[in-house]
Amino acid sequence: MMKKMKKSYVSYLLIATLLISSLLSFVGCDGINISFDTPTTPPAQSPATNSPTVPTQGTETSAPAETTEALSSETTGVSPEKPSDSTVPGKTTVSDVLAGELGKYEVTGSVVGYNAQSFLLADSTGMILVYKGSTWIPDVRAGYTVTVSGDTTVYGGAKQFGTSATYEIKNTDISGHKNPEPVVLSASQLDAYGTAEVVTPLFVKVTGKLQVSGNYYNILIDGATIIGSISYPIEEFKAFLALLDGQTVDVTGYVTNSTGGGQFLSILTAMVSIAGSETPSTPSTPPTPSAQTISNIIASELGMYETSGCVVGVNAQSFLISDGTGSMLVYKGNTWTPDVRVGDVVSVSGDTTIYGGAKQFGTSCTYKVTGNESFTQPTPKLLSATDVNAYATNSSIVPEYVTVVGVISASGNYYNLAIDSAVLTGSVSYPTDEQKATLAMLEGKLISVTGYVTGVTGGGKFLNILATNMTLYN
Repeated sequence: MMKKMKKSYVSYLLIATLLISSLLSFVGCDGINISFDTPTTPPAQSPATNSPTVPTQGTETSAPAETTEALSSETTGVSPEKPSDSTVPGKTTVSDVLAGELGKYEVTGSVVGYNAQSFLLADSTGMILVYKGSTWIPDVRAGYTVTVSGDTTVYGGAKQFGTSATYEIKNTDISGHKNPEPVVLSASQLDAYGTAEVVTPLFVKVTGKLQVSGNYYNILIDGATIIGSISYPIEEFKAFLALLDGQTVDVTGYVTNSTGGGQFLSILTAMVSIAGSETPSTPSTPPTPSAQTISNIIASELGMYETSGCVVGVNAQSFLISDGTGSMLVYKGNTWTPDVRVGDVVSVSGDTTIYGGAKQFGTSCTYKVTGNESFTQPTPKLLSATDVNAYATNSSIVPEYVTVVGVISASGNYYNLAIDSAVLTGSVSYPTDEQKATLAMLEGKLISVTGYVTGVTGGGKFLNILATNMTLYN
């Protein structure tokens, strides 16, 4: 009798369990999870104490350190540590972020420097790197006020915001920005970074031999085993650094981390100059721009300028402006979507660089359409083969409105113009989709191309033309 009752009891219990399970399923509950929310702002913790000794003035000298391409350094910003799962960032100061556990934060500060893949943010309490990666297009300047929100991570001994962090530019007034006096690092102070567990950003000056190897820009410093590394220079800055390869230079900028197992000290560089020179050369973090006419900019040294002109030509990656004193290309790159047209009046501000023998504004420049005016192209100069050949030895090219005649042929993304008896080949530079369609119809035919000469590339093989008109030649 007892066995029968026990069996019935178990059956009823099983049925009840199934009914409860079905009810939970009916209302959409797969289960019950219990969790505890962590505080929005992580509790502070004491930072490690074995950071480099606070540097003092002075340098040490001995035999220069040796390096090879295999020792070159390029940081990746990838962190070995997993960020917090918290979803609500805590508004705080930079020092709180640096002292706290890894997690989500929101902080507001001023940009004190940037390179091609990151920028350094500072408030009155400290500095922290915001790493954005190789696909980022720099849109901040030193002096901008920016709010950053997202996960923190650790790389190269330094805490930073990673690629998933977002930021919002709050103020673009750069007039108040000024770098502090740099700390001149001795060889022993530099080497201390190689074993430091915690690296704190510091504005420094180092002197050494610049070694360019592929995408790496290393500084070999007398007496130091650690090698300085100019981290992620922007494209325009790379061209300048290539000219200084092998020379002894002064490098000023912010130490951001130590990479390669303590072999390299990454420096977000503000200035590079020939060692001992009182006049700094091409800054990577530009000062307040100097307003100039285009002719003055072309005649001046590389630097940061501001100018205004009328758009006279546009292709898929750049546009040309003219102010009556001269013409200058504004190159924006393959991620740019053309948003200007011929006749627009545009103000441009940014670094100048040289490409193909011609001075231009580079991808980091900013611009704004301020108006529109009626514009008529001038009468083009018909180039003979002799005229074309003269560009091959011209080391300082100024845009000129011309017409060239030759047989057009497409080779991948290149549209070449074979000009009879000319040593240079014409090249329709970065045609728009509409221009590509026209060129496809003219393939293999003798055509005339009218437009602006913008440079000579390919080691003196191609005459680049920003085309405004292409027609079958009669």
